[in-house]
Amino acid sequence: RVNPAGRSLEEAARQARREALLQMAARLGAKVIALGHTADDQAETLLSRLLSGTGPTGLAGMRPYSAPFWRPFLFIRRKELRDYLKALGQDWRSDPSNQQMDFLRNRVRHRLLPLAEELFNPQAVEALGRLAALCAEEEDYWDRWGRRALGRAGWREGSSLCIKLKYLQKMEQAPLRRLLRQAVGEITGSGQHLLSHHVDQLTRL
Repeated sequence: RVNPAGRSLEEAARQARREALLQMAARLGAKVIALGHTADDQAETLLSRLLSGTGPTGLAGMRPYSAPFWRPFLFIRRKELRDYLKALGQDWRSDPSNQQMDFLRNRVRHRLLPLAEELFNPQAVEALGRLAALCAEEEDYWDRWGRRALGRAGWREGSSLCIKLKYLQKMEQAPLRRLLRQAVGEITGSGQHLLSHHVDQLTRL
């Protein structure tokens, strides 16, 4: 039984699945865990994040590989994968909660994305996949830039990360936000989940 503990039930269940997979991998001595996400899952992720007001980091979507998780089917449509499994005579398991319209992702999957394909772009899933790939390249660049910038202007003092104030004051808003997010990520390991209003508070400070 999943305990949301202040999170959405969907997020809590996702975290519980990941923890279970990590525990199984540890018992087996496995270094990589393959997940079944498809191009459709990527498109649903991007639309869900876009509707929540995400920035470029969120639009990078899921990565093909983010250790220890590997997504070998991320550029394959869900129907293609199912057709392949049918041809092999291989069954698969479906999560019945994927049909519940209480969850945003399911409303995106069953209503919004089919509508986008019907009314705007039959290749909407592929287009969103290209957007994710482009944003991922941008994120990789900014990550490398941020590490170099912190190396020039930042230093550690115990558990604290210090940055030269004069260096920050000379920066324009866009790189400043990036660097502050990078710094928080260096400290907490969870910079990706830093909310935009927290970054705004840091820039004002």
